[in-house]
Amino acid sequence: MSRICLVGIGLPSLVAGSSHCGPGLRSGHFAGALAEAGHDVLLLYLDHAAVAGASLADAQTIAPGVLALAAPEPDFVPGSLATVAQDFGASALVGCTAYGSSLALRLELGLPTWADLMGDLMAEAQAKAALLGDDSCLLHFWSLLGPVLAGADRFSAVSQAQADSLVGQLGLAGRLSSATAGERLVEVVRCAAVPPDERGDEADSGILGELPDDVFVAAWAGSFNTWCDVDLLFDGVDSAMAENPSLHLLVTGGEVEGHDNVTWRRFLDLVEGSRQRDRYHLLGRVEDSVLAEVYRRSDVGLVVEKDLYERQLGAENRVVQWMAHGVPVLTTYRSPAGRDLVQRGLSFAITGRSAEGLAESLLALVDDPARLAAASLACTREAREAWTVSAVAAPLLAWCASPVRAGDAGAEPVLRVGLFSEPAAIVHLLESYLASLGPAQIAYRAPRWLLRRLLRSVSSAGKGKDKLSDRRTDESGDRVVEKITGAA
Repeated sequence: MSRICLVGIGLPSLVAGSSHCGPGLRSGHFAGALAEAGHDVLLLYLDHAAVAGASLADAQTIAPGVLALAAPEPDFVPGSLATVAQDFGASALVGCTAYGSSLALRLELGLPTWADLMGDLMAEAQAKAALLGDDSCLLHFWSLLGPVLAGADRFSAVSQAQADSLVGQLGLAGRLSSATAGERLVEVVRCAAVPPDERGDEADSGILGELPDDVFVAAWAGSFNTWCDVDLLFDGVDSAMAENPSLHLLVTGGEVEGHDNVTWRRFLDLVEGSRQRDRYHLLGRVEDSVLAEVYRRSDVGLVVEKDLYERQLGAENRVVQWMAHGVPVLTTYRSPAGRDLVQRGLSFAITGRSAEGLAESLLALVDDPARLAAASLACTREAREAWTVSAVAAPLLAWCASPVRAGDAGAEPVLRVGLFSEPAAIVHLLESYLASLGPAQIAYRAPRWLLRRLLRSVSSAGKGKDKLSDRRTDESGDRVVEKITGAA
C-alpha cells in the first residue's frame, strides 16, 4: 500500500471540535477511508493559528494509521512542510478542496497528485460576487484554481454535473491534449455519510433542556453560506410558526469565517424581529456530541437555496449526515443530489420553492408523522448502503493503491487561457483587485507574499550559482517564477 500525504483546510472531522465545516469533513472522511484501505496517511491541514516550523515529530495520531499536523499558510512551501512530507515518505498527494489542492501543489514535491474539487470554485466565486455586489473576488478564486487545473494529475468533483463542468475547465487549461487522450482525468466523489454508531456520540449535554418534548422540530445544521436563501427560509418558517404554535426551529452553525459573514448576520436580524423569537433556538457552532443530540431531536431538516450555478453543480454534506441519522429533509432541491433524493422519495420538495410553499410543506409534515417515520427509515437504510465513505470514495481509493502521473506531466502546455496570454488584462485585473482590498488588507497580505517569494528565491539560489535565470510568466498566471537553464 501507499503512503499518502493528504492536504486539507479546517479542522478534520476525525478531531473532536465545534468547527467541522465541509472541507474538514471531507479531509477527515478521506483520511479515515484511506487508512481503512491499508494506506499510511499524513494529514497536513491549514490552521492560521498554528505554530510555524513544525516537523514530522510534531504530528499527532488522530486515528489508526492517520497522523495529522496543523500548519499556517506560509509553511506550505518547498523546504518546510515539503520536508515533512518527504520525511514521511509520501508517494502521492491528495488535496481536499481547491484551496487544499493549491496548498499541496505549492509544496512542489513532484508526486502524483489528486485534486478533490469539492464544488465548482468559480460558481462559488460567482455566488460570493453576487452577495457582495463586487466582482473583484473572481480574480482571487481563479488564482487558486488555475494552478490546480495546470498541475494536478487526477481530479474529483462532487457531482456528475460538476465533473462535466470540470472537464471543460481542463480543456481551457490545455489539459485535454494528445498526451492525456483516453485517460479518465475526472471522477465523481459524492459527499459521504458517517452513521451515528461510528461516531459514538450518545451523551446528553442538556443543551436542549428548554425545548419541550411534545413540539415539532425543524432544523438547520451547517454554515450559512453564500448559497443560502435566508429570506425564504425565515419567511416560510415564520409563517408556519404563526399557524402552528407547536413548531420550533433548531439552528446550529453560523458564518463562514473569511468567506461569508453577511448571510448569517442577515438571518440573525430577521429572527430578532420575529414575533415567534422564543421558538428559534440558535445554538451556534456546537461540539460533535451536541450535534448528535440535535439530529436525534429533529423531525425534519431544512435546505433552502438560491437559484445559482453553485447549487446546480454542487451538493450538500448536511443532507447526507441528516440521512445517516434518520432525519429526512425538506428542500428546494436545486443540486443534482437534491433532485435525485426528492424523485426517489428520500427528501421532501418545498412547493414552488417559495416562502408560501415552504410554510405549506412544513405544516403538512407536522400533520403527517407516519410519512416522516417512513422517510426516516428509508434515509437511514440509503445512507448505510450507498453513501458510506468507502463507497463514495472508491475511485480515489483505487488510484491511491497505485498512484500515477497524468500523461502530460512535466510537458509545456500547448494552450494557454486567453486571460493569461494578455499582460494588459492581467495588469488591469490586478489593479482592480488591489483597489478593492484597501490599505488594511494590502498591509496584511503583502508580508506573506514577500515571505513566499523570499523563500522561493533562496531555494532557487541553492540550485547553482553558475546557472542563468530566464524570467517568465508561468501557466497559472498568478506569479512570476525563475526558469533555470544550464550555462552555455
